[in-house]
Amino acid sequence: MTMQQLQFNFDNKVNIDNYEHLYFFEDIKGIWGEAKNPDEPKISKENLDQVKRDIKSNGIRFYTCDDDGNDKQHGYYYSICNFKNNPNYGKPTIDFEPMDFMSGDGHVQMWYLENKKWNAL
Repeated sequence: MTMQQLQFNFDNKVNIDNYEHLYFFEDIKGIWGEAKNPDEPKISKENLDQVKRDIKSNGIRFYTCDDDGNDKQHGYYYSICNFKNNPNYGKPTIDFEPMDFMSGDGHVQMWYLENKKWNAL
């Protein structure tokens, strides 16, 4: 990798903290989320792996499934609690966006991993 390539990669790194939330599924292509600033550039194909690594290392593992617990879709979710009166302020949090996304496939349950234990959301 040349110095110019290093500079290019550094300048185009996506800061996941510029998003209200970001998530991806392991078996479905794409990343979904909402930028805090509407002028935030879209995540490019070149940044996809970097963003997924950042979400995976800083976010929460989850899965959605249908009502009998089958047809699981695993993924990772990243968002930081920004409610100052909440005891989880500044820590990773999770919400229902991935389940809403999968509801068309009959997914009605969402679980997240915390302290090596799966918990219902």
